[in-house]
Amino acid sequence: MPGIAIRRSSQSRNVLHSGVWFLIVAVLWSLGGCGGGGSEGSNQSTTSSSTQESTSSTNTNTNSSSTTSSNGGTTSRTNSGIVVTAVGPGIVAASMGSNSDIAFSKDGTQYLSPVLTFDGTALTAMMGHRSNARTDKEQPVSLLLHLTGTHVGDGRVSFHSVTNPKGESLDLSIQPCVPQYCGVLVPRMPSMKMMEGTWSYRLQSPLAQPENFKVNATLRTGATPGEDTRLIIAPYWVQGTRFNINNVKAALAHLVAIYAKNGIAVTMRDLTLIDDSRFSVVSLDFTHPVTSELISQGATDAINLFFVDDFTDYGALGIAAAIPGSMGLAGGFNGILIGLSPHRVGSHVDTDFMGETAAHEMGHFLGLFHTSESTGSPQDPLEDTPECLGFRDVNASGSLELDECTGAGADNLMFWTPFTSWAGVHMGQDVLTPDQRTVIRHAPIAQ
Repeated sequence: MPGIAIRRSSQSRNVLHSGVWFLIVAVLWSLGGCGGGGSEGSNQSTTSSSTQESTSSTNTNTNSSSTTSSNGGTTSRTNSGIVVTAVGPGIVAASMGSNSDIAFSKDGTQYLSPVLTFDGTALTAMMGHRSNARTDKEQPVSLLLHLTGTHVGDGRVSFHSVTNPKGESLDLSIQPCVPQYCGVLVPRMPSMKMMEGTWSYRLQSPLAQPENFKVNATLRTGATPGEDTRLIIAPYWVQGTRFNINNVKAALAHLVAIYAKNGIAVTMRDLTLIDDSRFSVVSLDFTHPVTSELISQGATDAINLFFVDDFTDYGALGIAAAIPGSMGLAGGFNGILIGLSPHRVGSHVDTDFMGETAAHEMGHFLGLFHTSESTGSPQDPLEDTPECLGFRDVNASGSLELDECTGAGADNLMFWTPFTSWAGVHMGQDVLTPDQRTVIRHAPIAQ
């Protein structure tokens, strides 16, 4: 499945949707990790208006229990001591465990954790978002398991298995990792259902006792997502001398229009201005201390878009921290970077182009992959997205170009490379299929 996607300008003929560039190729073959879906904190910041809600924490203090599973592993209830925090309406975040309380044992050439379990419905109910009297409108909607830390991903600690209450194992080949972050999203496609009951997972590691990792979960309950589902966006602009605020506002307006065309409503919070030159030009590496500090300013209950002057990496347009990003979990993987300078055409910023990049990166952050990659393979896991396969590479360049994919998904928001003014092409990429819209509406931080 797709891995890392960095969106780069087609002017260089190598437009990677910046985020989790298809590191996918490596991920596919190794079950490894668009590391950000690419279109692929400041010391001084002023906020026009802050709408972040206060959170409350609850320690469950329930008794833990252990049993022996059918495969011989130890089943450990993690409800004991789990800390649950309210994120938004019907949305909670739970701290599930870490290297301090999860042990590993030898299993062939690797080390595995015990089978760890949790009941998502019970965790959500702890915050009072669900009444004791069930209604048809109250049901599990989505789940995002997070694995974070310096010993995560990149051949280190990762998810070995995730099993739903029916005993069905999820396909982790479509759940890529990036260095220091792994996310398992349910649902990642319409056929993958979130459900009530006890979920289980195991971790794997090349080390007997890896250090510095944490397991968290974001859970959402409520009515079945429909056309009234809304995305909350928190935009940030690192103030500089090269661009003005109207460039960012126009791009955000175009992003809203793209999602509205697809029946997805967006609520845009006031633009937060960040006055710190350290963040004007940043690395695409979300583990870089400066990039991480910037992204960590993001709200946990929103999609965080950070507009910067430029990147230290040439040609990148924008990048999401991971596919999916760490929705509901604060930290360095909870946001999207968009560069203003890479979207310049002559002396002005092409704000429609930048809005498309931001909309594309949002798709990655919420769990969407490229419909297909530059070589025509791999494709995303959705059944109804168009595929532009390798046989369309009529000029034998080794890379599928826009005109070669006309009628085969080139107009999809999640196509691997963007249309740009430089190419003299003015066709927009603003189409989302029903399956893509379903994944977005079920996102853990959608409301």
